[in-house]
Amino acid sequence: MPRLTPVLAVALLFPDLALATRVPVLEGQCDLTPAGVTSAEGITYNPAAGFAVLSGTTVVFVDASCNVTHPSFSTSAFSTNPLGIAWASDLGEYAFADRSANELYFANDTGQTTGHCDLATAGVSQPSGVTRDVAHGVFVVTDSQQGRAVVVDDSNRVGGTCHVVTTLGVNAGCVDVTMAPNGDVAFVRESQVRMMDATQRFVDSFDLNRTPGYDDALVWDPAADDRVLVANGHTLFRLDIRGTIETACTFPGITAMGVSAGPAPEQLLIADDQGHNVMLVSTRTCTQIGAVGVQAAGVGNMADAAWDAATGEIVVADPQHNALFFLDGTTGALHSRCDLDGTTVDVPTGVDVIPELDLIAVTSATTGAWALLDRSCAIVHSRSASALEDKSDRLRDPTDVAWLPATGHFVVGGTNTLGLVDVEGAQRAFFTAEGYGSGASGIAPDAADPLGLYLMNGGTLAHAVLPFLAENPGASGRFTSPTATVYLWDRGDGRVTGTALVGGDTLPLFGQLSGAGGSLIIGTETGAGQPLVVQVSVSADFSTLTAPPPIGVLRRG
Repeated sequence: MPRLTPVLAVALLFPDLALATRVPVLEGQCDLTPAGVTSAEGITYNPAAGFAVLSGTTVVFVDASCNVTHPSFSTSAFSTNPLGIAWASDLGEYAFADRSANELYFANDTGQTTGHCDLATAGVSQPSGVTRDVAHGVFVVTDSQQGRAVVVDDSNRVGGTCHVVTTLGVNAGCVDVTMAPNGDVAFVRESQVRMMDATQRFVDSFDLNRTPGYDDALVWDPAADDRVLVANGHTLFRLDIRGTIETACTFPGITAMGVSAGPAPEQLLIADDQGHNVMLVSTRTCTQIGAVGVQAAGVGNMADAAWDAATGEIVVADPQHNALFFLDGTTGALHSRCDLDGTTVDVPTGVDVIPELDLIAVTSATTGAWALLDRSCAIVHSRSASALEDKSDRLRDPTDVAWLPATGHFVVGGTNTLGLVDVEGAQRAFFTAEGYGSGASGIAPDAADPLGLYLMNGGTLAHAVLPFLAENPGASGRFTSPTATVYLWDRGDGRVTGTALVGGDTLPLFGQLSGAGGSLIIGTETGAGQPLVVQVSVSADFSTLTAPPPIGVLRRG
């Protein structure tokens, strides 16, 4: 038996391993229709021309925003049913895997054919994807029906059998293949990407979080090796593949409508509408450590519950009564309630408390809005969740909201989607949660991990790790020093507002940034009501603020 090519000598026998599901962060998407793409069958990258998207027999060139970058060309003169495309930079050619002809065609960068070879006699009956391994001068061609792939070189291009270097075993249904920047081989299978390294080891997998069976076309983003572009239908998606999600705990026999941070780290509140109580659970032991009944206080249905650290109360969102109930955190006795009838968050679906601002965040799937309220239910700040949709239905019906104090942002949950939102309502990022059952009915921050979120679905609690939560959100965020805590919100155009906690005082802030990094001029009032202007230096990465004494150096986090 011949020795296999080092990087591709992989017995790609994908095991059904119980691993955490990688949930890519969807950083953006664009419509390929204006560029002439009706259905994307393949995608590759040519540095000189852009992303080459195969649509029918037409190759369209676009950038990551779907803008046309280069004249298109047709393969119809030599290939009538191409399903895979690969740019071989070392050859200055494209390769096309033709499903009907069972051929591998070669063409130059203007679309003129330079040769072909027969894949059928090489054991491939219905090729659907192709990629180029430049380091070893070979192509990998997938056969979606037979669960195999062949590694071929370009030594034969006059119509005979493709010269096979080796054959790889892959799962049936692998519809596309691409090379990762580190040399791993990535196969797309039923909206999931599986990766193997050069030593025949399973490396990782991540879900594309769309309907299984779609013929996704995958290519790595040359600008960042943790980003991929997926062409599906007539849409181009840009994904950050670093996220993970896995089941943390299960609580049988409950109907969890929401989840929020508890009174202590590694504790969560779960609104169990079926049991008519708010459960206090330990994420460390996956056990219930307390419960507060809500029926005696007059609560009808619970959509969510949140802990108010400032008052020791549980705040319950009741869509049946269109109200917020404020209950004793130990006994469940009713302290107060306020009505949401006629407001932008009528029929509430989610609630969270922001103790630093002395405000409450509420979402409503009925009105499609989220808002910040005081404890009398007067709306201080209201935003339409439709502004977060990015021209889709991702967050049209927000089901929950969670406050992330370390970043000064909110996470707003919709149908299978979570959006990272600033206090002004602008969406910073979002990711889909379809890989987790039917999505998340509740979301809560992980007090022990600034990259973590808890997602509730039925009686199952999952934990997501989202590296993008730690990425620089501009001047927004929480900054601390030994003597003060400052919350800032970057409103755009250099405008900054916020709140400072200094000693026993809570001071409102407003200011103006000067340059990238540089200085921040902040205006506020002292505890005695005297106006005060402070100049603060800001590091270039917005991670450190240096203020005059007694505040001193404040660091993000």
